[in-house]
Amino acid sequence: MLTVIVGLLVLGRDSAAADVGVEKASRHAGRPGQEVRLTLACGFCFPPCKGPKGHRHPEGFEKGPCILGTHDEPPASFGISLVSRSRAERLVSCQAHGGRCPTPTGPPRRHGYRFLGEAVPPPGGNNPEHGDPPRYLLSFQIPRLAAGEYSFVIWCDVCLGGKAGWLIANPASSLWRLDVRAASRALGLGRMPTWPERFGSTNTATSTSSR
Repeated sequence: MLTVIVGLLVLGRDSAAADVGVEKASRHAGRPGQEVRLTLACGFCFPPCKGPKGHRHPEGFEKGPCILGTHDEPPASFGISLVSRSRAERLVSCQAHGGRCPTPTGPPRRHGYRFLGEAVPPPGGNNPEHGDPPRYLLSFQIPRLAAGEYSFVIWCDVCLGGKAGWLIANPASSLWRLDVRAASRALGLGRMPTWPERFGSTNTATSTSSR
């Protein structure tokens, strides 16, 4: 079978933004505390190529897509943050117009960003022999935030040279959005009564008089 070779000699931030993104989420709306399972797909996260021309294959595998022109291993993880949809839209607009956009040295955790965790490969790693893009997984609980529309933001440390990383967002896509609903309130039952309160003090009196 012919080996598919991904020819990315230099990874630029524009190509990276197009090649890594949210593939699916277990839910796109929920209340704080509810679990979400997020899956990323990454088109530049295949192993480096090995072997002579015409017989190249991903390192450690007999066949499948591989990255040509690099010896670097695929990214170990991608940091995921949550931010209001409006702020994510401003980020995308800034990047599109070449503005002075944030390039943090780690997944953003302040100034309106809520860090959710690191998306990592599935247990056992990705198998390029299947031809599918490598996946990165993250399970998290919806944090306590004001009710509203939010968007996922991916921090990519290999998308820029040096110590800074590039923020990738796509708030226009429903796949990238998470609607946080108001936290559940008590059911209106008030405080649950204790055992003596439920059955009154008769049991205590009877118990005392029967001694």
